[in-house]
Amino acid sequence: MKNHYLGKTNSTTLLGVPTSNDHSIFQNPNAELRKQIADFKIDATEVEMGWPSKKWKIIEWEGDEAKCQEGRNTSYFKRSEIEEALKDKLEYARNQAFKACDYFKNAFGVISAMTPARTQLKKIDLQGANDFMGRAVGISRELNPLVVEGYETFYEFNISTYKGVSISATVSAQMLKLHFNADGDYVNRDYNEDLLEYECKDISPMIIFEEFEKSILALGDLEYCKGKYYSDKNCYIPYYGEIRGDLTLGVEIVPIRYDNKSYQHSSGDTIYKKPAVLEKKTSQDLLDTIKSKMPKEFFDLFESKTLQEA
Repeated sequence: MKNHYLGKTNSTTLLGVPTSNDHSIFQNPNAELRKQIADFKIDATEVEMGWPSKKWKIIEWEGDEAKCQEGRNTSYFKRSEIEEALKDKLEYARNQAFKACDYFKNAFGVISAMTPARTQLKKIDLQGANDFMGRAVGISRELNPLVVEGYETFYEFNISTYKGVSISATVSAQMLKLHFNADGDYVNRDYNEDLLEYECKDISPMIIFEEFEKSILALGDLEYCKGKYYSDKNCYIPYYGEIRGDLTLGVEIVPIRYDNKSYQHSSGDTIYKKPAVLEKKTSQDLLDTIKSKMPKEFFDLFESKTLQEA
């Protein structure tokens, strides 16, 4: 996304302190669409003003004021207030006519962000809005791109080494504020998701899966008994399940004990006694056992082996 980055619409408090409401601007690569959006017009003779809001017809401009009419009522508003209201009206109408989420994927493709150590991959395949807020209260409402809304589809793949080695996959909808500005360029609120972290590449999560396989194979020679694998110090227990909403595949690593000493890491940890009779195995056998627990729908999230540049 850095190749399309134009700058920020920096936001500060009244005291000049930066806020978390910065927005990044990304140039629209579709020149024709960009021009259509920039040329978009509205009826500038009618504006909503006051509280409660009413639609006023602008009759004439008189210096720093505008004479307006609503039904039989006539009122005067400051020119600056009318201009600001017309600006807001144009911005809202423009983003109803051209919803950024409908054009984003054609502009940038599936975008991806991977950590240098290849232990995390995030991907955004922007498909449009997911109105989970409206559905939560049983209503259907119009998407407003000028506020934070729910969008889909977001993917995240992670390798964890906490008390074992595991790989997880998450598919979700997340909150974004994404819209077009007056020039026809994309504007994204950084606080919800910093798109500058992403590349315009559809990076295959198989890269993460292969790193996971390498971590398992690095365990070397092992021994086996009743579904568990053993080294001199650890017991390895393969598993698959859903943990806090993440689909997770991996191996739990638990210290083993002998009669004369324990490899317990901390008080309260589970420890296993190593069985007397064991079968010789390798880390490849452990990996095969782990993968046998993996359902097809889990591996389907990883199966794309291509890396395509938008």
